[in-house]
Amino acid sequence: MDRSVLIAIPAFNEENTILSVLKSVKNYGYPIVFNNNSTDNTKKISILNNNEVIDVDSQGYENVIFAICKFFKNSNYKKLVIIDGDGEVGLDSMDEMIGALDSKDIVTGKRDKIYRPSEKFICSIFKIFHGIDDVFCGFKGFKHSGISDDFKKDTFSTSVFNKNANKTSIPVKVFQREGDSKLGSGIRLELSLLSGGLRGFFS
Repeated sequence: MDRSVLIAIPAFNEENTILSVLKSVKNYGYPIVFNNNSTDNTKKISILNNNEVIDVDSQGYENVIFAICKFFKNSNYKKLVIIDGDGEVGLDSMDEMIGALDSKDIVTGKRDKIYRPSEKFICSIFKIFHGIDDVFCGFKGFKHSGISDDFKKDTFSTSVFNKNANKTSIPVKVFQREGDSKLGSGIRLELSLLSGGLRGFFS
């Protein structure tokens, strides 16, 4: 385990996948679950398996990302990797992402597949406005200089990028989540992510 790397795991009701994700990432850095008011056993499972859990009371994925970035900036960790607790994102590129942070401020995962058309549309908007290939893979890496101090001004939806940061993307394998339809099972969530991104564009 590399104690200089923080592996932050946003989690909301991920009892079916959180343990496997924690076991998978522990060799890459120090994992912390950022629990966003889960009503299932996500927190209990994490604690029983000797993992640190930080509760984020403000509901919403974007609020969890803000909490993670604030925690990271006030910590002694050198690198931050954010990976969702749903097990959707493969870890084949984890070493490459962590290594890329030696020379880059921000590394985003570029999915090999996009299962939901609504997600593809949102990703295309980010590419048009900011040249970012993909920010919805649940796999992001930061150094301190890559995170903006002004979260509202520089928020690109669920990622708090510094607009002047040195950024790159790497390919990441993505799995279709159980129960997801190709039309999208989380349209309401994706619309809220899009709304958050547009607020970041024009604020």
